Amino acid sequence: MRKKQFKPTFNETVVQPIYDHVTSNNNTLEKRPAQTLIEFGESTVSLRYFDFALFYEKGCDDIVSACQQVIESMVIASRKTHGQTLSMTSIISYCNRGMATFLPFCAAWSHALKRDLTLEDIKRNLIQKFIIHLGSTELSVTSQKNTYTLTKSVLMALSRQNLISPDIFPANPYPKINHQKKGERALSKSERAQVFKALGSELQYIASGEGSMSFYELGICALAIAARTGLNPSPLLELPIDCLQQHPLKPSHRLLVSFKRRGKNTHIQSIRKSETLEFIVPVKATQVSVIIDLVLTRNKEIRKQSKYSQFLFVGKSRGGRSRGESRRLTNRLLSLAADELMNKYKLEDDDGNPINLNVMRLRKTFANHIWELSGQDPFVSATVLGHGMRAHNDHYLEAPLEAEKHWNFMGQVLVESLLQAGNATEVVKENTPVAGCSDNLNGDRAPKNGSHCTSFLNCFICKNFVVTGDDLYRVYSLYWLLVRERERIGVHNWSRYYAHIIRIVDRQIAPQFDETEVLQARVDAKNTPHPFWRDPQMLQFGL
Repeated sequence: MRKKQFKPTFNETVVQPIYDHVTSNNNTLEKRPAQTLIEFGESTVSLRYFDFALFYEKGCDDIVSACQQVIESMVIASRKTHGQTLSMTSIISYCNRGMATFLPFCAAWSHALKRDLTLEDIKRNLIQKFIIHLGSTELSVTSQKNTYTLTKSVLMALSRQNLISPDIFPANPYPKINHQKKGERALSKSERAQVFKALGSELQYIASGEGSMSFYELGICALAIAARTGLNPSPLLELPIDCLQQHPLKPSHRLLVSFKRRGKNTHIQSIRKSETLEFIVPVKATQVSVIIDLVLTRNKEIRKQSKYSQFLFVGKSRGGRSRGESRRLTNRLLSLAADELMNKYKLEDDDGNPINLNVMRLRKTFANHIWELSGQDPFVSATVLGHGMRAHNDHYLEAPLEAEKHWNFMGQVLVESLLQAGNATEVVKENTPVAGCSDNLNGDRAPKNGSHCTSFLNCFICKNFVVTGDDLYRVYSLYWLLVRERERIGVHNWSRYYAHIIRIVDRQIAPQFDETEVLQARVDAKNTPHPFWRDPQMLQFGL
C-alpha cells in the first residue's frame, strides 16, 4: 500500500516563521517571547485568542516557544492570503484542541523525567507515549484521533523548519478509524418533515418583518439554506455577498457559489430564481435564492458599516458585552438558533427525544434525499455534494430507518427432522448453499424460466425458504462470512443488503432450535466454514 505523503498545511513561502533566537547548532530556543497572546480575530468559531503563557515555566519552554511561533506564522499567512493558505478556524483548532492537550502532556513528562524537555526530545518514542496518553483519557477514539492529527499538523510545520525530525510519527496509530462512530444519523422522513415545517413557519415570519435581522433570524436562514443545499458549516457561514450569480444558460436559475477550504475548490450549485417572497413557504430548493436575497436586503446597512462587508451573514449584537457591535454569524450562534428552533416547536425524534439539529445532520439528510430522488444512484448524490465515492458511501449514505420493516422472515423453521413425519410438517426440501428450498424452480424468488434460483441472499425473505437443524451449519457459515466482511462492505451496503440476515438468524431462527445445537453449529461454521461461503465473492453472486 502506498504510504500517504503529508503536504504542508499552509504555504510557507507566503511568510516564513521568524526564529530570531534559534541556535543553529542544536536547534533549541531560548527564553519565552515577550508576547504570549495570539489574537485570531473573528471567524466562524467564537474563540478570539489563545494564550501560551499557561504553558511556560512548566519544564518545556523550548517546545512551547517553537509551537507558539509556528502558530503565529500560520496566523500571519492566513491574514495575508485571506484564508487561502489555511483557514483561521483550522488554526484555532490546532491551539484549543491540539496544543491545549500536547503541551500539558510535555509538562507532565518533564516532571516525570525531572528535567526540562527540549525539541530534541520530540522523537517517535514521545509521540507513541502521547498516543497512549490520549487513550487513557475519556475522549472517544474518534476524538483521540482528531486531537492527534491537529497536534501532528503543528509538529509537521516544525519539522519543515528542520527543528524536529519528520520521521517521528507512527504509520497509522488509529487503524480502521473510519469504521468507528460516523457522527449523527440523517433525519428520518418524519423528523425531516418536522424540521422543514418549523423552518418554513419561521421563514414566513421573517419574510413579513422589517429592519435588520437578529442573529437568531440569520441562523434560521442559514439552516434553511443548509437543508436545501447540503453545504458544510464553514462554507455556509463564509458565503460572500456575491454567492448568487446569474446562470449562463438558464435565466430562471442562479448559481450558488461557495468555497470549500479543505479541497481548495469552488463548489457551484444551480438554484432556481424566484422574484417574490411568497414562495419562501414551504422552503424549497427553488427558493434558496429568495432567502439569500432577503438576508442581503435586510442587513445591508449593518454590513456596509462593519468590517465584514463582503460576507453574507453579518448582524449586530443585541446583548452582552458586545451589544451594538457588528459581528459575523458563528458556529456557536448557529447552534443556539437551532436549539431555540427545537425548543420553540418541540421538535422530537422518532424515539420521542428532542431533535439534535445541526448543519452536518442537515447535510447528511440532504445527501440521502438526493440519493433517493436519483433512483438510489450514489454517483449523482456524491457529485452534488462534491465527495469522492468512498467517503460519500461510508460517511453520508444510510439505509432509511424504516427499511427494516421490509426485511421480514417469510420461510419455515422445522425443528424436528423432516424424516419424522409425525413431528414435522411434510415439506419437500431441496438443499441450497444457505439451507433448503421447497421450490427451487418456481418458488417466490425463482426466475420462473426453467432455471434454478440462485438468489441465495434473498432466501431469508422468501416464503419457500426452509431451515432444519441440519442446515444450521450452512446458515452460520454465511453468517460468519458476513461478520468478517462487514468492514469491507461499508455502512451503506451493509444496511441495505446484509444486516437483515444477521437479525433474522439471531432473532427468528436460532431461538427455535436447541441452544447446544445452535452453539455447535456456530463454532463449526466459524472454524471451518462451508466451502461455498469461504470466498467473499459469493456475497455478490448471491444478490
